[in-house]
Amino acid sequence: MLLGGIARAMFEDGTMQFMDQDTEPSTAFSPRLDPEALEAFCREHIDKYREHHDLHRQSIADYETPAIDQFWS
Repeated sequence: MLLGGIARAMFEDGTMQFMDQDTEPSTAFSPRLDPEALEAFCREHIDKYREHHDLHRQSIADYETPAIDQFWS
């Protein structure tokens, strides 16, 4: 699954996380999970990601990375 150009950070333990590492501090867009669980998480919560995109459409078009409310724990 792709989240509008947000890169996936890959960790040595095989987990992944959607994260913009070009911002300071890094901006997380998902929890850190194994690839299959991350895919399932994003599918389950796709409406939250779409809402975030719709709210910040212009900022995203201007290559900004607006933070998302971390709705995961």
